[in-house]
Amino acid sequence: MQKLDFWEIQRFNKRKTILIFVFLFFILWLLGFTLDHYYFGLNFPLFELIALGFASLESLTAFFLGDKIILASVGARPADITSFKEKQLINVVEELSLAAGMKRPNVYVIPRRRDLNAFATGRNEETASVAVTEGLLEAMSREELQGVIGHELAHIRNRDILTMTVATIIFGAVIILSRIFLRGGFWFDDDERGKKSGVLLIIALILAILAPIMGQLLVLAVSRSREYMADAGSVEFTRNPEGLISALEKIAQMYAQNPLPKRLIKKTEPLSHLFIYSPLSKRMREEGSFWAEMWSTHPPLEKRVARLKSMAGVSPQIKVESHGD
Repeated sequence: MQKLDFWEIQRFNKRKTILIFVFLFFILWLLGFTLDHYYFGLNFPLFELIALGFASLESLTAFFLGDKIILASVGARPADITSFKEKQLINVVEELSLAAGMKRPNVYVIPRRRDLNAFATGRNEETASVAVTEGLLEAMSREELQGVIGHELAHIRNRDILTMTVATIIFGAVIILSRIFLRGGFWFDDDERGKKSGVLLIIALILAILAPIMGQLLVLAVSRSREYMADAGSVEFTRNPEGLISALEKIAQMYAQNPLPKRLIKKTEPLSHLFIYSPLSKRMREEGSFWAEMWSTHPPLEKRVARLKSMAGVSPQIKVESHGD
């Protein structure tokens, strides 16, 4: 089987992400344009500017305080240098940061023993942090830990967290404009509505309903694309796809055999796009399922492992036994 070039994977996903953002901006502009010119009859881009202004305010908050808010929400604490496992974590982060040619991020540990996960946050290398769960530290070998940390460092290098923040803000602006349109119909009396073009209003109504759905799908697509890039980045830093392959397979087996409690999944869900693996329900983990492809923040794990095994030149098969939710 022909090996995949992880450099080409990165180039492909970057092109795909740019196209997704262009389309997302187009949806935002089209919805605002429809509101201004066809619904309210304005000759000034009022609602485009309102949405962009609101998005800018939210963006500033997320830009300067987002990482601190995220770390506090999961109860993350600085890694303890006196603990063998946590000292090993710090060493791995330092080694791979050197290999990646980047500043070492702050290292945090999340007090969750049943959860095998990790994420990176921060707007750039200077403010970046890597956080891993206690469960992941206990379960992973050094080689597997290197694969996971390489994945998170790739997110930092690629500025994925900032990318996802921008995508989320734009999506929020789409929702705002959509709600203004759907509720704005009550601001006009029947005579005013009669002056509007029926066809244009129908088109605008369909757009207002579908725009948030399309926006969410595009944000999820950005997240999935970035996961593939981070996997390829881990291979670039470690020169060893087997470490991340083994780590992902171990994580998959753990969640299949011992699913997280629903309350913990619900608490984790708002940050699911940040984690290396999203521990959702079984139907979201099924290989090639519609839900995994369309609504998950991550690609199906089986496809991620298949790509990594293609890089290593081994069989792309993965077997995960499910014992229910």
